Amino acid sequence: MATYRAAASEEPVLAHYRQALGVRGWTLQPPQTNLGSDAQGRQLRSGELAARRGDDTYAVLYESGSAVEGGGTHVAVHVARD
Repeated sequence: MATYRAAASEEPVLAHYRQALGVRGWTLQPPQTNLGSDAQGRQLRSGELAARRGDDTYAVLYESGSAVEGGGTHVAVHVARD
């Protein structure tokens, strides 16, 4: 597992992972997306981009929007073997 904050919004972050996983033989699952807001009404987008390759799973979880402190996109990457 790794976590980091990207300066970009979620669109370019997810585009990077879609491209990188696809060329490495991972099968992408339909993305999950959630829209909401915090107590101050600031927008929060979150979701997951998941992929499988054999017994391995790859998940990119993200939070983005004006509710994210510091801006950009918070990203958590999980890689596991079944």
